[in-house]
Amino acid sequence: MSDKKQTSVDVLFEILWETPRDKWEWNAVLKEVREMHKQEMKDLYLAHVTKVPRLKKIFEKQFEEYYTNTFE
Repeated sequence: MSDKKQTSVDVLFEILWETPRDKWEWNAVLKEVREMHKQEMKDLYLAHVTKVPRLKKIFEKQFEEYYTNTFE
């Protein structure tokens, strides 16, 4: 087994490959994978933030605003 982490795209492909083509099931999968994608982006965005809690909170708020305005 590889030590590499799967991306949300990898997970989406694997799940949809095995899921019958049902709109409701695919929609549920898409919703789940969107949350994975959001967390991946947040982790990347915050990866280099200093460990000062106050600054981290500011960057987390900025990320949430950016993500909401861009993807939701």
